[in-house]
Amino acid sequence: MPRPDAKRNILLLLGAGASKDAGLPLAVEITDRIVEDIERTYPLLLPLLRFVHGGICFGRGCSNKRPDEKVNIEEFLIACQDLATRSSSSLYPFVASWHERLTEVGRLPDEIGDPNVTNAFEFVARHCKKRLREWLTLNDITMAKYVRNLKDFITSGFRLHVFSLNYDECVELALEHELGEINGKWTTGFAHKGWKPDLLENKRKRFDALLYKLHGSLDWVEDEELGVCSLKWPMAERAEEIPDTYDSLLIFATAMKVIPRDPYLTLLIRFRTELFRCECVVILGYSFGDEHVNTMLLDALRKRPTLQCVIANRKADVAEYLPRTFREEIARDRFHNVFEEKDGVKLGVMLALEKDVLLRKVKEVCQRPVEAMPF
Repeated sequence: MPRPDAKRNILLLLGAGASKDAGLPLAVEITDRIVEDIERTYPLLLPLLRFVHGGICFGRGCSNKRPDEKVNIEEFLIACQDLATRSSSSLYPFVASWHERLTEVGRLPDEIGDPNVTNAFEFVARHCKKRLREWLTLNDITMAKYVRNLKDFITSGFRLHVFSLNYDECVELALEHELGEINGKWTTGFAHKGWKPDLLENKRKRFDALLYKLHGSLDWVEDEELGVCSLKWPMAERAEEIPDTYDSLLIFATAMKVIPRDPYLTLLIRFRTELFRCECVVILGYSFGDEHVNTMLLDALRKRPTLQCVIANRKADVAEYLPRTFREEIARDRFHNVFEEKDGVKLGVMLALEKDVLLRKVKEVCQRPVEAMPF
C-alpha cells in the first residue's frame, strides 16, 4: 500500500526554450550577441568570426544538411576551440595542409594582447565564456514568474524531478518563491558545505521538487576546501571570499557532454533512474539537440512501452522537432503536443504554464490506461 503522503513522480526536461519567455537568449541568439560584441569591441577579429561561421555552413552543405540554418554558440565555440588546439589533435599528423587562411585569422592582433592565450581562436572562446554569465543572468526576476506555476503540479499531487540543461536560475528563483528556502521542500543536491548527493535520494526528507542541473549552473564554482559548491542555492560557507571574477562550472562548448566526475555524473545517473520510474516525461523548450540526452530518453521509451511524453513547444506537429530515430521507432500517440495559436500568437512554455494547459494535459496522460504497444 502506498504511503498516505505519497506523491506521483513526473520528470520535467527543460531546454533553452523554457527560459526564452524570461528574456534569456537561445543558443543561436548568443551567437548573434558574440558577433555584435566582437564587432563593437574587437573589430580586428571579425575576419575570424566570418571564417569560422562560413566553415560551419560549408560543412553542413558537405553533409547534405541545410547550410542556411543559424549557427548556435556551441557549434561556433567548439570549432574555435578545435582550431585553437589543432596542433595537438590526434588527426594533426594526417592533415597535409590546413586551410591557408587559418594562420592569418588565428593570429592575435598586437592591439588586443592577452598573455593568457596564444591565438585569436582561443581568445574568442574565452571572451564568450566570460560574457555568458552576464547574458544568462536575469535582470528582472519577475520575467520568470511564469515558472512559479510549477507549484500547481505539486498541489495536484505530483513530485517534480526537474532536469534542466540550462545554466540560468529561473527554476531556483521560482521554487524559492513558492516553496521557501532551499533544502526545506526542494533541493539541488547542494548544501552549505558543497555537493551532497545523498540529498537527492529523497529518503529521510520527502522533497516536493528536486532540481538537477545536468550541464552545470552559473552559481557553481570550484573551491579548494569545499570542492564543487554553489554560491547561491544554497550559499556555500565562505562564499564571500570567492572573487566576482570566478568561472562558472559549465559543460559548455564541448562535443563531449558526459563528464566522468561529480556532480555531473551523479546527475546523469539520476536522469536515467527517474526515466525508468516516472509516470510521465514533460519536455519544455528542448529541441533534442543533445545526443546523450536523446539516447537515454529513447532507451527508456523502448523499454517502457507505457511511458508517455508531453511536449510544450511552438510547433503544431510534434514530428517537426523529434529526431528521426524517435519518429521511426516510437509510436506517435506516445507524444502529446501542447499547442495553441490565437491571434497569431503560439502557445509557448510561459502560456502553457500560466493557462494550466500543460497541467491538464499531464493529468490526462497520467490517468488514462495505456496498452503496451509493440515496437
